[in-house]
Amino acid sequence: MSFGGPSGFTMEAWIYANSATSPEAWLLRAWESCGLDGFSLNYNYERLTGTGSVLAHGTPAPGVGSRVSYAVGVRRWVHVAVVYTDSANSVFVDGMRVGGGTTGVPSRTCAIAIGWSGFVFDGLVDEVRLSSIARYSGSFVPSRFPTSDANTLALYHMEEGTGTTIVDSSGNGRHATMTGGSWSTSSTCEVPRRCGTGESACGGACVVLATDSLNCGACGSVCTAGRACVDGACRGCRAVASPLVTTPVMSFGGASGFTIEAWVFANSATSPEGWLLRAWETCGFDGFSLNYNYERLAGTGSVLAHGTPAPPVASRVSYAVGARRWVHVAVVYTPAGNSVFVDGTRVGGGTSGVPARTCSIAMGWTGFVFDGIIDEVRLSSTARYSATFVPARFPASDPSTLALYHFDEGSGTAVADSSGNGRHATMTGGTWSTASTCDIP
Repeated sequence: MSFGGPSGFTMEAWIYANSATSPEAWLLRAWESCGLDGFSLNYNYERLTGTGSVLAHGTPAPGVGSRVSYAVGVRRWVHVAVVYTDSANSVFVDGMRVGGGTTGVPSRTCAIAIGWSGFVFDGLVDEVRLSSIARYSGSFVPSRFPTSDANTLALYHMEEGTGTTIVDSSGNGRHATMTGGSWSTSSTCEVPRRCGTGESACGGACVVLATDSLNCGACGSVCTAGRACVDGACRGCRAVASPLVTTPVMSFGGASGFTIEAWVFANSATSPEGWLLRAWETCGFDGFSLNYNYERLAGTGSVLAHGTPAPPVASRVSYAVGARRWVHVAVVYTPAGNSVFVDGTRVGGGTSGVPARTCSIAMGWTGFVFDGIIDEVRLSSTARYSATFVPARFPASDPSTLALYHFDEGSGTAVADSSGNGRHATMTGGTWSTASTCDIP
């Protein structure tokens, strides 16, 4: 097919990697078929081995070290889109732009490969759409089931389930041929539904709500000065960068379970080790910890969690979440184990839990300050999650909430506990940020 040039070109797909340490694989590529002069989207390419990262480039291919890469992790469905002009590219992960480069896709006429002999992707690919325009420029909510429009070159839903023919649902007749691989019953049907831009979940449906400060939401609330209408409610839209925040002493853990969760935004995957949520020193080295880029994970853009007793570092649960985008991280503890969820999907678990403890909880720690932003921290007295869920940008309090920190203050050192339990925290370091979960599509 013909693609690229001044009008732009976009390739996008949902992918599910089985392992961050899987061999290098080619996801979408028109390179050999274009006389080594097209584009490529790869997983764990050369220098990225073991990081669970995608890497993209166009024409001419730049040095490997300067190609756009981003850690997307494993064991969850991720939407990846690369938007090309004839001289540049932008990479989007789950609807957020995570980087760009100076190599584009000039006008080309050749075949496009999904996978390649010798570089087969250890995972799943679904819902591939190729477009004759630069389809995305700002944040967007990826469609689980993209549709065809006048700018669609080809659209592959991969729904056949048998045989070697993959139907092009764009109506353009560009049916593909499968020469390897196997059909899977796992697909984007398993991705939790997200409401689109300008919509909010209401009564089990996605509905359009008012978004101006004088008529916010279905009930027409008036937002006070300094607050914005987001998702049909008035929000403070603040967070804390490089946090040093400590809660008062509280009791948590034990037989009923315990859950920590937060939205985090790392400035760089290569930033120094940072402590996100931790009750260890304050608990006599016998509580829990959630860290970013901990020791052996330096430079990988990963979170690592453990409970009590602390297992050997090599066996603690870790997961590459990358940088430059908002990520929801939750760790669910029982007395005997833990489960780690990233963006609502369980990505691993361990055998160290959190027995009953009474101590304060730290967000950040002197000498291990997180190089990024933290927002919407909720602590719960129950094992809140057991299956895939859609993380709330603005979590609410319920009877199981121990403390809830929205970080909407924007000034001062007091961080209000919005659970109603009066466990207000104190900020001893960090700065207030206007970047917050309000920015998430």
